Order: sequence, then C-alpha cells, then structure tokens
Amino acid sequence: MSAATFTVSPVPQEANPSYSILDQNHPVPDLSFGPIDLNNLTRAQRIGLVQGPTAGIYLDGKYIGFVNIRAAMALSPFAHHFFTQYPNHDMNFPAAAVNEKALRIVLRYFSFHFLGGKTVRRLPFGKNFIESVRIYRAAVVFGLQEYISHLVGYLHGYIKRDDSLLSYDGFDALLWGTTPEDRIFRHAASLYSRLRYVDEIPDREEFNDWVGARPVIAEAMAAIDERHACERAFYDEKRAGKIAWQERKREREARAKAEEEKIKEGRIKAEERKAEKARKKAKEHRPAPGLTRSSEAVERSNAFWARYN
Repeated sequence: MSAATFTVSPVPQEANPSYSILDQNHPVPDLSFGPIDLNNLTRAQRIGLVQGPTAGIYLDGKYIGFVNIRAAMALSPFAHHFFTQYPNHDMNFPAAAVNEKALRIVLRYFSFHFLGGKTVRRLPFGKNFIESVRIYRAAVVFGLQEYISHLVGYLHGYIKRDDSLLSYDGFDALLWGTTPEDRIFRHAASLYSRLRYVDEIPDREEFNDWVGARPVIAEAMAAIDERHACERAFYDEKRAGKIAWQERKREREARAKAEEEKIKEGRIKAEERKAEKARKKAKEHRPAPGLTRSSEAVERSNAFWARYN
C-alpha cells in the first residue's frame, strides 16, 4: 500500500508567518531534505520535533486530530512530501483510506508521548488481529515501515499459527489493509495456497468460493499454484512412492505378525499336549482301587496288634 492508492486532499490553513520547518532551539539539520533516522537524534532534538507548527488531520471531512509537522516530516516520507508541497495545509484522507481509530493511534506517534522520552516508544499492537491490521495500514500510509517491524512480526506470526486458521473476517481485514505487493499479503497468499494444496483447509469448497469472490487473493494464489506446479508434481510423485512403500511395509509387518501368532499358537498347543501327557502318566502310576486303606483302618490294625506286643 502507498499514498498512490488514494488521494489526500490539501486543506488550506490561515497564513502562518511563523511557520518554520527547522527549530532554532533544537535544530535537526537534515529535516528539510527528507525523513531522518530517529536513532541519530538526541532527546532534545526529538522534543524539538514535537514543538512548533501543527496541521489538522481529517477523515472524509471529519476532524480527527492534529499532527506536529516537524515530527511528521522527520518520520514520514509521505508527510514530508505533502508538507513540502503544501506547507500551510491540513490533510484530508478519503474515508476508505484508513480506519479512524487506527489513524488516531498513528497520529499519537508524532507526539511528545512517543518521541519525548529517553527512548522512542513503539506503536502499540491492536487488541486483536483485525485492529492490528488497521494500525499497520495507517502506519504504512504514512510510510512508517522502519518503525513497525514488531507489528509486522506479530501479523506474520498470527497468520502462521499452527493451532488455527484466519477467520474470514480476519482475512477480509488483511485484504483491505494490504496490497499484493505487501510482504504480509504475499505471506498469507503463499501459506494458504500451500494449505489448500495439502488439504488442510477444513471446508475446502467453502474456502474456494470465498477466494473466488475476491479476485485479488484468487489471482495471487493461482499464480503461486502455477509457480509451484512442477515442484508439487515432483512431490506428488514422491509422495505416491512413499505411500506405496508404506503399504508394502504394512503388508510385511502384517505377514510377520501372522507368522508370529502362528508360532505362538503352536507353542501353546505343544504345552497343552505336554501337560496332557503328564496327566496320563500320573494316572497310570496311581495305586489300584481297594489296595489302599483308610487312616481309620490303619489305626484299628495297629491297636489290634498292640495287644499282643
């Protein structure tokens, strides 16, 4: 996304004879030549950026807030170009350009709250993915890519989560907040092209209908599919070979298991035959019936013979 995707209307201010890009008390020599690196500024110089002239910021004619012109020109290529061309003008963004809440957050980045401390504070994350995308878009509109690497990292990580996929609302916010040239858009298109290819989209038909209704992402994913067609054909063939190998492996394991069960069953039967043979042998050596006496008979016999001893 760039300022070229929409037109910001300049709104004339009242003449301001004291308007000066440079702050004589806290001079930033390179300010008039283009955006500068905040890391090269002292705290006093950063404080100087948030002093002096301001410009009103409007969204479709509605006043949103103001921006410190020096800070905006120091950080934003877009603002630097605008205020160089229109030094005594406010900015009026079209309604579709940015989200109002996100615009208010980004405007605060050009204030003492963010720039006046010992270190430069970072733009905050949104409360959720959609809000973060809106802040990201507003920051990119102003050309603040150098200062939002943490936000880019968050969006990348959220899109690439292993535990869940983007909601359709989240994806729509992403399509609104980026362009096909944007690295976050390319990341999402590439990831979901792969997920669709490996059949990891829960409802693939519904997803394809959703993509088909959005030409921007549909064309991007189709181009990715075409670009990876040869590679995917190779992996399809490789995967088919792997599946066949796994099937043969399962068959070998099944045969080995059946053979093992057969051997185990044979051992059990052998043990049973051995036990049966032992029972028969014990039965053959048992005394014949009637040849044994009970303990009572033995006692009576002993008592009888004891009388003659």
